[in-house]
Amino acid sequence: MPSPVRQGLLLLSTVWLLLGIAALGVHLGIETGVGMAALIDPAIPLYALSSGFGHTYPTQGLLWDSAHGPPFLKVFGVVLVYFVPAFLGWRRFRYRALQR
Repeated sequence: MPSPVRQGLLLLSTVWLLLGIAALGVHLGIETGVGMAALIDPAIPLYALSSGFGHTYPTQGLLWDSAHGPPFLKVFGVVLVYFVPAFLGWRRFRYRALQR
């Protein structure tokens, strides 16, 4: 039986992966409220950092774009924000399971 911390890691990694799939679905034309929130919410801090918290007004970055509306993650941003951490969490979970 995995420890509660490991179970939490697996659960959070799975939820994070599902959010990434919903965000990627929006890029593929399957728009949902969760997918839109998953695209916009992480892009806002990235925009704030890129703009110097309002001192400049860029319209895009490596991970985000905001040409005609609120900032949202590009496909590369979805991969780095959602898929990489989810797979690292799963790997950590499996690594701990193999050690025992």
